[in-house]
Amino acid sequence: RQNDLSAKQTMRFSLAIEEIMTVMADKSLDGRGSFDVRAFACEGRITLRIRCGGRQYNPIPLIRSDQDMEEDSLFGIRMIMDMVKDMLYISTFGVNSFFVEIE
Repeated sequence: RQNDLSAKQTMRFSLAIEEIMTVMADKSLDGRGSFDVRAFACEGRITLRIRCGGRQYNPIPLIRSDQDMEEDSLFGIRMIMDMVKDMLYISTFGVNSFFVEIE
């Protein structure tokens, strides 16, 4: 255990950051833009907030549809959605925001 997080939580934490940022860099940023990542840990739970400027792109509805099976780049997002407690996408003032809760 490190910082009161299990190895499983730590792996899910890093995988969520990597997969969300990879998809958003490819689909939203077109090589230009930035990310802001915040992590909060409280009582054994981790919450991530990942913000991304760039074009609005929400991969979550695609993952829940048949279109996802044709989109190889969404494999990582589909995988982490099965591992986390909750994942939410919000676009506010042109900023893509993901909130991920890990138990």
